[in-house]
Amino acid sequence: MKLNNHRGGAYTELRVKLAGIVAMRYVAAYLLAVLGGNENPSAADIKKILSSVGIDAEDDKLKKVISELNGKNIQDLIAEGPTTFLLLSF
Repeated sequence: MKLNNHRGGAYTELRVKLAGIVAMRYVAAYLLAVLGGNENPSAADIKKILSSVGIDAEDDKLKKVISELNGKNIQDLIAEGPTTFLLLSF
């Protein structure tokens, strides 16, 4: 990751990177639910997975992930590569 010398640029890039990490938690929980046989996980399903590892889920982020992924073929999304999931920005 190339950081700008300007403080604001470095701060912004760090915020984007951290937001991606947080987003991946929600995506990972969604994928775990699907791999476990739940084709269309609900917010409660994802919350349960996240809470099992000590993460308090935020409703707005849950809604975003569910709206973007529900009804889509997860195997196809995985085949497209990780950038598909990184496009879910919060």
